[in-house]
Amino acid sequence: MTISSVTTLSKAVLFGANDMKIKDDERYKHLIRCIKYRPEGKPLLTVGNHNSTLDDPALFGAFAPWSVDLTPRQMRWTICSQEICFMNAAFFGSGKVLPIERGGGIDQVQLLKFARRMAAGTWCHIFPEGRTVQLGHMGGRMGKNEAEIGTLKWGVGKLIAHAPVRPEIVPIYHTGMQNVVPEHPVTRDVLSPKPGTGHEITFRVGHPIVVDDLIEQYEKANGPLWKYTPSVAKDPPRFSWRSSSKELALYAAITRRVQTALEALEAEARAELGPNFPERPKIVISGEWKKLAGEE
Repeated sequence: MTISSVTTLSKAVLFGANDMKIKDDERYKHLIRCIKYRPEGKPLLTVGNHNSTLDDPALFGAFAPWSVDLTPRQMRWTICSQEICFMNAAFFGSGKVLPIERGGGIDQVQLLKFARRMAAGTWCHIFPEGRTVQLGHMGGRMGKNEAEIGTLKWGVGKLIAHAPVRPEIVPIYHTGMQNVVPEHPVTRDVLSPKPGTGHEITFRVGHPIVVDDLIEQYEKANGPLWKYTPSVAKDPPRFSWRSSSKELALYAAITRRVQTALEALEAEARAELGPNFPERPKIVISGEWKKLAGEE
């Protein structure tokens, strides 16, 4: 399937079979300008919540203008768990998607391969929750340390910290996709092979995220951060992708800032949509399912 056919299908599903509304404000216009006209070599990194398995490519095919969708060099690079997306590697690879090993940690080589795309000055997107979340709010890492270390995965912090050119970091937030592709609350299996219809989907963009102060503070105390490069051939001698404990603390701080930006967009969406803000998928859950999901 070509990029143009995926884009056509995406727009048909979200704007035709459903009701997608883009908040067309200055923040959205800024993102489109960054995609189309940013300086040569300047990377763009978008970060967003992850409501369904159709978020990408459907949302990305729908929110961008046709001029972007039909210009492959302007389209985003992203990552997808290799056990889910790469049963058909040729298809996903042609769609500018790279594999990532779920649970492989932030020092895995797959993340470095993705980082090299950003080093080349491209547009890259990442879902820092690390999985689809259909809880009606931001999710990701859960556990007793959640309040201390945040819920988002630190890989996004590593990508930003060691980028040879500081990327433009833009948060995006959407609602409603959990109704288009609902999942079982326990197994997380997709409940229907066909996308749902008649649902409202919203898409909004936040203000760019600034992390310069965090990086400057780190480098003042610990010296310059190492930088990854567009290719192995350009790596400095003894290049290592392994993270130190001090670097991990920096990644956590950067990721916290990303989380704050996304939570602010979620709060904005809740305020604007009011009682129409979609929570869990609008599906009929049997009594047994409710027990499994802990809702009884």
